[in-house]
Amino acid sequence: MFSNDSYTIGTVLGLAFLFSLICTPLFRDIAQWIGLVDRPDGRRKHQHSAIPRAGGLAIFVAMTASISGVAFIALDFNDIFRLEPRLGSLLGAAAIIAVVGILDDARGLRGRHKLLGQFIAISLLVYCGHLSIETISLFGVQIELGPLGVVVTYLWMIGIINAINLIDGMDGLLGLIGILICVSLAVIAVLIGNAYVAIVSVALAGALLGFLCFNLPPATVYLGDCGSMLIGLVIGSLAIQGSLKGPTAMTLAVPMAVLILPLIDTLAAIARRKLTGRSIYTTDRGHLHHCLLRSGMNRPLVLMLVLVLGMIASAGAVATIMYHNDIYAVAAAGVVVILLMVTRLFGHAEFMLMKGKFSALLALMRHGGEADRSHQLEVRLQGSVKWQAVWDDLTSAALQYDLRTICLNVNAPALHENYHARWDRFGVYSSSEEEPHEWKAELPITMGGQVIGRVSATGVCTHAPVWIVLQQLADMIKNTVLQVHRLAEEQSTVTKSRENNTPMPIASAIPAGS
Repeated sequence: MFSNDSYTIGTVLGLAFLFSLICTPLFRDIAQWIGLVDRPDGRRKHQHSAIPRAGGLAIFVAMTASISGVAFIALDFNDIFRLEPRLGSLLGAAAIIAVVGILDDARGLRGRHKLLGQFIAISLLVYCGHLSIETISLFGVQIELGPLGVVVTYLWMIGIINAINLIDGMDGLLGLIGILICVSLAVIAVLIGNAYVAIVSVALAGALLGFLCFNLPPATVYLGDCGSMLIGLVIGSLAIQGSLKGPTAMTLAVPMAVLILPLIDTLAAIARRKLTGRSIYTTDRGHLHHCLLRSGMNRPLVLMLVLVLGMIASAGAVATIMYHNDIYAVAAAGVVVILLMVTRLFGHAEFMLMKGKFSALLALMRHGGEADRSHQLEVRLQGSVKWQAVWDDLTSAALQYDLRTICLNVNAPALHENYHARWDRFGVYSSSEEEPHEWKAELPITMGGQVIGRVSATGVCTHAPVWIVLQQLADMIKNTVLQVHRLAEEQSTVTKSRENNTPMPIASAIPAGS
């Protein structure tokens, strides 16, 4: 389509950067005027004031304008109408996803409505832009997907869009990661001679670079869902087309390495939420940037670390293309994951959750038929409140009332607390006894009208009436709330709001009464 020489790429990059520098403050002011802003809520959003959500529109306009400008410069007038369908379908899909994102930023769409918009945008890429993964290649082994290729393509695109969306949680973070990914894809595209991917990659990189001038801490404008989903759509599409060995064979190692940071953040979030019995849509403060901030780093240091880790993974992806060996990309991605795990900066809590669930499964298989055997899992995902004292009371109640299971789930983003514990008893009744009827109950832990946790239990109808057991559990929850107040006050001198880099005692976020 275009010449892939350095002049053309440099022109696209420069135009995208210039357009973004002009459009970002313009759209920021318009968004502020019409009320398209992200307001602090005291729970997850702790910025000092309302911040406009206009970055996505600025990036879309800058990227589209830079590519169109180079098209008019580099092509004859008659060739403008014969541009590859990939570009037209990509810009059309980007426009659809931008509209969906704006509606979500303005009114807050339901998850299924956002998913429908993503599905429509991806369909345009698949059926008009011929975007398809028909073969997956790793270490020389090729897997033909056949009719499943379209399904895999949809799953890949939806996964990347939402992975990129999830990691957008700190000033400058997604802009920096997006630039790094786009530059990596552009280098890979130049190496394999894919001018289309190289041009679009540098166009998005230039637009993000201009936006980043206004988004570095402290940010004066946010991407919003419009921007994060737009970046995910473009990157997901380019990762497929920039990793093809042939017309349809996708080298799996390359995009996995380039996208390792958003991928591990998303996989950890899914594991954390599913293993604690929560919805995958539940919000928490367990994402990569949250964990890095809690470790004591300030925002510039977090951005620097993310940049270094991303560069390691990207170098492995480029080496794989240069030397035709997937081991470089896999090894580089593995180094990033291992560094985060070994230093316990990220992923350790999720690992302990998976280890605990696996141990519980083994215990059930080995001792499920033995009388009065139990297994306990306790993991602190975030925070410093001494939930162990609360948990000890609940497990004592479980023994007293012959419960089968009891679980304490705490997810309080405003308090920076996330805790999960579960106790299971096996072999309460022998196989010769008649199985009593089982009951289940779930009781919320509330503070100031907000649910900060839940206690769930299962038992059997035996000697003690169920209502007595539930009343005792309810009393314990009431005592738990009071105990949390006291425990929070003890920790107030050591707990800080890392996102604002200012002290914020836990107790200050808890209402005086429940």
